[in-house]
Amino acid sequence: MKAFILMVGLLAGMQVMAQSSSKVTMYPNPANGFVKVNFSETPKSDITFTISDILGNKMETYTFKANETITCDFSNLNLINGLYLIKIEYGDHVVLKKLLIKNS
Repeated sequence: MKAFILMVGLLAGMQVMAQSSSKVTMYPNPANGFVKVNFSETPKSDITFTISDILGNKMETYTFKANETITCDFSNLNLINGLYLIKIEYGDHVVLKKLLIKNS
């Protein structure tokens, strides 16, 4: 019975994350050196953009002002082809996105 309660809590948390992530779009994806981030509503606080490998090892963190256009250039990181995790934090929102790096 305890496992069932834990599972329900986990699913409810995932639903909240899915609703939050729909407010943020990131393109192009797949990418090869940069991505742009758009918000459905303008954030009222600074934005932190963290890129990590699929194992969770942090590669780099970028900070942007709330009113800035977000274009994150990570070409200097020399990322190999593969899947990376992007964490976008602003105010009380945390959004996780997947980013596929595909170098030509």
